[in-house]
Amino acid sequence: MIAKKTIPVRQFSEVSGPFSEFRVINLSDIVGSSLLHQQVHRHDFYFMMIMSKGEGEHIIDFNPIQIKAGDVFFMRPGQVHELMLSVGSEGFILEFPAISLPKDFTNSALKSISWHNNVFSFDTKSLVPILQSARNIYTESLGDHPQKNEVIKLHLHLILIELYRKEIAENQPQEQKSDAFSLEQLYLFQELLETNIRHEKSVQEYAQLMNLTPYQLNSITRSTLNKSVSTLINEQVLLEAKRLLLCTPNQINQIAFELGYEDVSYFTRFFKKHVGSSPARFRQNFK
Repeated sequence: MIAKKTIPVRQFSEVSGPFSEFRVINLSDIVGSSLLHQQVHRHDFYFMMIMSKGEGEHIIDFNPIQIKAGDVFFMRPGQVHELMLSVGSEGFILEFPAISLPKDFTNSALKSISWHNNVFSFDTKSLVPILQSARNIYTESLGDHPQKNEVIKLHLHLILIELYRKEIAENQPQEQKSDAFSLEQLYLFQELLETNIRHEKSVQEYAQLMNLTPYQLNSITRSTLNKSVSTLINEQVLLEAKRLLLCTPNQINQIAFELGYEDVSYFTRFFKKHVGSSPARFRQNFK
């Protein structure tokens, strides 16, 4: 039997050191005379990339996004991505665990940013305050000043506020009509999905975990996303399946078992019904 492979996970303590709260990278320092290409991987921390110059491609959970100046990418822990940047690209990458987030940045605001679009596009003028805050974070990170982390958090907070304003203004007209409780419960459900999807696919079980009835949970997902709980569960299963099919060499039966399916033929039928091709054909088409 072939040993099971996993998608590489970059741990924050490995990339930044055991005592760091933030990692800041000036793209000019790593994108010199050659193309930057980061192979498929995932993080256990938040990832933000602010582009002031350059182009390339950022593939996040198999969604290819063409990079351009003014783009700000924001990814939550666990998402799978591959990054390619052109020579001469400029900007900053900020990496930080959840514990480093500003304490007064509300949970709902963070979820609003991280559970929707992974990219926010700004014009040159609108990008100025974001870019200035990123420069201040980079400069602060190079020194050893008193309350260094507090200063970095303040500038990070300013960037997050700009992203939240952008999200509210452009990307969630339906959610703006939802009450705060529904949004809070939606984000909790989405977190539970990511954590438990490999061994739990029951609407009833997720409702119980949230102290809700299935009817109440369905009402919440329909009012905020116009989707049923079952649809969201299926979408998460398919995303995990695609991650394993395209980012590991595991056999189909290994992937089915890892996703909680003992019957490989059932998993294959489920995948083909929703994707339009078998798992093997889907993998082959991406080679």
